[in-house]
Amino acid sequence: MPNLFDALFNHRPRQNITPEENFLTAAFVHLLQASPDIGATWASEVLGSPVDAQSLKFETQAARLGDASQATIYPDVEISGTLASGDEFVLWHEHKWNSPTDSGQLERYRTALSNYGRHKHLVFIGADVIQTAEARDLCNRTFTWAEVYRFLDATVDVDLHVEQLIRQFQEFLAAQGLGPQEPLSPGLLVAYTVAPRVEAACIRLAQGLDKRAWPHVPVWLFTGGGPHYKPKIWGRVGVEWGDWAPALFVGVLLSHADHRTKPVDPDDTVELFLTIDVTGKFKKDLMTSDLGLVAADLRLAFPGVCVGGPLDHKASPWRKLTMREPLSRVIAGKRDEAAQAEAIGARLDAWTQALFADARVGATLGEYFGKRAPGA
Repeated sequence: MPNLFDALFNHRPRQNITPEENFLTAAFVHLLQASPDIGATWASEVLGSPVDAQSLKFETQAARLGDASQATIYPDVEISGTLASGDEFVLWHEHKWNSPTDSGQLERYRTALSNYGRHKHLVFIGADVIQTAEARDLCNRTFTWAEVYRFLDATVDVDLHVEQLIRQFQEFLAAQGLGPQEPLSPGLLVAYTVAPRVEAACIRLAQGLDKRAWPHVPVWLFTGGGPHYKPKIWGRVGVEWGDWAPALFVGVLLSHADHRTKPVDPDDTVELFLTIDVTGKFKKDLMTSDLGLVAADLRLAFPGVCVGGPLDHKASPWRKLTMREPLSRVIAGKRDEAAQAEAIGARLDAWTQALFADARVGATLGEYFGKRAPGA
């Protein structure tokens, strides 16, 4: 059977008249309206409360009054109705595909929506976890289109026509690269040399790291602020704080050549990576005492993680402390990129918490570079 959404997309009006995101919005709303149960299940998922399926109303690109400037705004979708309790609710959706997240737009929507009673939600659906991370602080709920795909997977008790529409919309999402992507696997990481797409997947995972909260990293220590995203260079990709006086990097190590390191597992070379690098030369007693002892304690705290202290990096004297672990261990059992990104973030949180909870790290680096913690 021909795919309805593919056919309509291929024969849609000119791009500057009907943008891709507007088509995607219309297709999604058409599906939500195809069965009262689908729309109600979606609204209930967003709100966390059951809704009355018969009360639902859908509008796309409807003009709404904005903030105090009285500017008109046009949410992609407005879903309104009543909860099972009888209270009214309203949901505004903003959808992205090939355009970037617009935080100013979301802020205007959030401000305008504040006038809509108690049960109102701003919902963002983006192309990937990077976009949802950018929108998370401004919206009540964020989803990727891949998560919408999986939501539809769980839809049950619909008639044959609606079921066919669901499958066709899922096929359309997948064909446009918006469906669930095959996540990294330990097998693929081991076979990195014959799987070029691994690098692209690692870059996607690393790109979201600068949007995370990093509660354990002492920002005062790293001149230049951070974290800021560092595109692939020297065989690694991730985020960095500071300007080498000192600098902290966390991310994914794709190649060991530039870092003059040997893989923890020779058959599993892609690794999660943390390094503290500095300019100049440390005094030898500091190298062998404080940071060396910190490294020894970290080895005990994280069995299976390769921890290097100052004397372990004689070929790279600017490198004072490193932590490395095969990425395949960190992401094992995580079924999609969102779950893998969370696992990576959690592991790095554990590393930075243990690292900077040790007062010797801040004291040693701070003394060398003339920096002090606030209040010290």
